[in-house]
Amino acid sequence: MKVEALFLLFLGAFFGAIGLVYWFWAYEDGGGMMLLGATLLGFLPGAYYFFWHRRFHGHKYFVVGRIKEVGDRPEDHPDAEIPDGAGTIDSFPGSSIWPFVMGMGAFVMVLAMVFGIWLAFMGIPLIRLSRYSWRSFDLTLDNPIARAPRVASSDGWRTAHRNRRPP
Repeated sequence: MKVEALFLLFLGAFFGAIGLVYWFWAYEDGGGMMLLGATLLGFLPGAYYFFWHRRFHGHKYFVVGRIKEVGDRPEDHPDAEIPDGAGTIDSFPGSSIWPFVMGMGAFVMVLAMVFGIWLAFMGIPLIRLSRYSWRSFDLTLDNPIARAPRVASSDGWRTAHRNRRPP
């Protein structure tokens, strides 16, 4: 976290210096307030990261105490090499167009609040179409658990294949 903290603190200091110069040079309130916001967006998370890095000395603390091996990151060690940070990269979600369609529907709904309610007649069907299509896309995967019918039981809903017993 030390690298991220120093990077964000530098960004906050940079935007703060630019904001001061802009404030006294341009005498314009809008740009000065935006640069003040950018300064805070650098200082607030940067100070938070720096505080936690200094408090725990780069280690994560758990309920049972400090576990050095789990909390250390290769980025925080000066003698680390690139292969030290390599991890397993083999788990990706399935590709689907429906999250994008739902986002577009939400975007059109925001535009409906700005430009007129008539845009909601396009946004609502997009959201509904994506919601139902996304659900049906998940149920048609090659996953037997996703396609199994759900039955009620005493401890809640369970899939039917878990309740089956061999004859």
